[in-house]
Amino acid sequence: MYAFKMVRLEGSINNLANETYFTPRATGYSGPGILLSDGRSFYLTLQVKI
Repeated sequence: MYAFKMVRLEGSINNLANETYFTPRATGYSGPGILLSDGRSFYLTLQVKI
């Protein structure tokens, strides 16, 4: 996050290398299984207070 006076810029990147991996399914779900990773994703937010 970067903030300066009335402007705020925030961003994040998930899975930057776009790697494929698997994680075990949470115990709250019925049945066994694995979950495939999400691909690369990002967001950028610009906020200006007037």
